[in-house]
Amino acid sequence: MKNFGKILGYNMLIMLVYTAGIHIVCGGGKNEGGMVILIIMIFPVALHALVNFIISMVKFFYNKDSGQGGSYLLSTFLVGIIGFGACWGSASF
Repeated sequence: MKNFGKILGYNMLIMLVYTAGIHIVCGGGKNEGGMVILIIMIFPVALHALVNFIISMVKFFYNKDSGQGGSYLLSTFLVGIIGFGACWGSASF
């Protein structure tokens, strides 16, 4: 898998930026803010995972680059798992 660390690093940086932005906008989980963050975080995490999945399929089938395709596919699953944890962890505040 070519450049897996680089691809995953960029994806985690993107996730950090939109997670921090949502926390700042929603007030950091005060009062019922945790549940609001939980609901709002579903959409960017799902979109992020979907975009990674589409990129992985393009790399696999269109570009015939199984190395990068595999990296994006693994990154898709990690974004989903870590994003789920970020959503659920936000609700506990």
